[in-house]
Amino acid sequence: MLQPTKEQIINELEKVMREESSREEVVDWAMNFIDCDEMEITDFVAWDFLKVVGGLDMIASPDEYLYSHDDIKKWISDYAEK
Repeated sequence: MLQPTKEQIINELEKVMREESSREEVVDWAMNFIDCDEMEITDFVAWDFLKVVGGLDMIASPDEYLYSHDDIKKWISDYAEK
């Protein structure tokens, strides 16, 4: 299995921002790659980015996510430049 590119990861995060996908759906998508024992890691920056996205659905309280939309925007900005 090939790992997703930075562009694919950004696309998934943008779906969350546009409310086309839930955080949980994107975490499930990311975890399919992270948990794959046969993953061929070719881009370690994208691999790091994917692991960050794996925590997107963490909660700070029963009605609040740990990471805000501003955090997601920063992730996109930071990893797009690497």
